[in-house]
Amino acid sequence: MAVKPAPKRGAGLLMNLLFGLGDDPGHKEPTYNANSIKKAVKCDLCADNPKGPACVRACPTGAAFRVSPEAYLQQQKR
Repeated sequence: MAVKPAPKRGAGLLMNLLFGLGDDPGHKEPTYNANSIKKAVKCDLCADNPKGPACVRACPTGAAFRVSPEAYLQQQKR
């Protein structure tokens, strides 16, 4: 009776962040459909999300944050 080898697993997120092993996190092969409708898309700051933009909440270093233009201008005047 032959033993099947375990399925190959990619490096996890931690291994990727610390040692650069494996594919980029969330890497997926792009798909192309010639019949799909093409349209321009831009960020809507997660308008339907009451907690605000997902990118700000998911930023692991806290480098992404939202500042209101008024608050930014007030700070620049000081």
